[in-house]
Amino acid sequence: MAGIVEHQLKRAVASGGVLIGQAPVDVAPVATELRAALMKVYAGKDFSIELVIAPDARFMGDRGDLMEVLGNLLDNACKWCRGRVRLTATIISGTASRERLQVTVEDDGPGISEEDRSRVLERGARADESVQGHGLGLAMVRDTVELYGGRLALDRSALGGARLSVLIP
Repeated sequence: MAGIVEHQLKRAVASGGVLIGQAPVDVAPVATELRAALMKVYAGKDFSIELVIAPDARFMGDRGDLMEVLGNLLDNACKWCRGRVRLTATIISGTASRERLQVTVEDDGPGISEEDRSRVLERGARADESVQGHGLGLAMVRDTVELYGGRLALDRSALGGARLSVLIP
């Protein structure tokens, strides 16, 4: 938690309101690193993390921001899954030749009810107060994604649990 706060403070001071680190960051190595770390964190749980990443999937921005977004999404999915987590990353070509990175993290857990979907994006809010957490992760993901001009969507996964999709220019 201290590392995340330090990263956010450094970014705010260094950027002066302007995005920093506008260089392409390959998604695959970051996701692979996070998968390895989370498999250790949740070593007592029998589950898998599947990575389906297009070779051209790149994030135009700060590597730390990508790490924070993917880390929070994957951590939540690992916490709630029954046995399966999947991260998919693709590049979507848009009109006016503007490409967008789409990252989707889904799991086979209980999901997030429709009533809770907007609430869990607020700082300090959690869908289940009986489970350990601070209610900051999804709010930080939303804030970071919006800083880059993107959006975060929550819905139901075909796996049965939650699906969180990030779309970033």
